Amino acid sequence: MNRRFLAIAQDPSIIHGVHHFCDEWCDYCPITSRCLGFLCTAAFRKERGRRKGDPTFTSTREAAEFTRELCLIDGSSTEELDTLLRQPARHVGSR
Repeated sequence: MNRRFLAIAQDPSIIHGVHHFCDEWCDYCPITSRCLGFLCTAAFRKERGRRKGDPTFTSTREAAEFTRELCLIDGSSTEELDTLLRQPARHVGSR
């Protein structure tokens, strides 16, 4: 488990679960500083040396690992993510 994420989650000012309803407009959101998802994303970017303008994740695998870590912290299931990742890749426009 990511210790930094756990430390963020233990902050009493965090609004637990609010990141599940995110519209990804963090720059305009009044609760960004209390959002587990936003703060863990910032910590992840810092750990990986990502600069402004760099993508947060360099692969689907990295994004999935981040999501699993966040879910471990907040007690969410990764069942849907795991199901999607088990399916063969589909190309845009294919059925």
